[in-house]
Amino acid sequence: MYSVLEETSILISRMPDPLPIFQVKIVGYANKLTESMLPTVVPPVFRSIANPDHFFLPPYVLKDGHLWSDQKRDARELRQLEERGDVTLFAEPPLEAKPDYELWIDSENQRHYESNSDAEEALQAIAEQCISEAEEALKTGDYTTAKNATRKAMCANDRLIEPLAIRAAIAQKENELGQLNLMFHLVGSRSTKAGFKLMVAGYEEILASATTCARPAADLFTCHPMHNIALQRAA
Repeated sequence: MYSVLEETSILISRMPDPLPIFQVKIVGYANKLTESMLPTVVPPVFRSIANPDHFFLPPYVLKDGHLWSDQKRDARELRQLEERGDVTLFAEPPLEAKPDYELWIDSENQRHYESNSDAEEALQAIAEQCISEAEEALKTGDYTTAKNATRKAMCANDRLIEPLAIRAAIAQKENELGQLNLMFHLVGSRSTKAGFKLMVAGYEEILASATTCARPAADLFTCHPMHNIALQRAA
């Protein structure tokens, strides 16, 4: 098994010479996003400033203010990808590409292009607010609101375990063993099994004393497939 740094080095070695990041602009992002996938970080689609008919799609590497990519497309190919739903192109003017910046789309489908630290802080704040909303919804047995809020929290920050614990508690209450097992699987190495069970039990206690509201017709748990997958960022 290779480390992330080794995999990045191997990928770079197979690609053409890099472009300085200031020689490209951002004209969109890979994937089409539905409401259930927001908010989330997205991998940009870059356009060459010197050759406006050259576009670069993931997978690529961004490192030291440079872009490595062997996924070059022309305008015709890009339009075909857009029609297929593989990319989303901005109606607004392109963005000036910057090193160590992150592109993310909020719940209102508005774009944000911020420094890595600012983007992480903004998404973390959204995730924390959504977790608070889910916890409040549990107190009244409002599973629909709780599930929607945990979904948004997971989209904003898929490293958190609180949303998974809330979903596990609801799944236990509804006897949805498949969902319950999925939550334990998704936690992975982020928590011990005993620690996660303890967190789930805490939310189960809230549910046990809740006044039940209208129950959802279907499960709303959705993952956003492009997050941290299409964009390979060097360590």
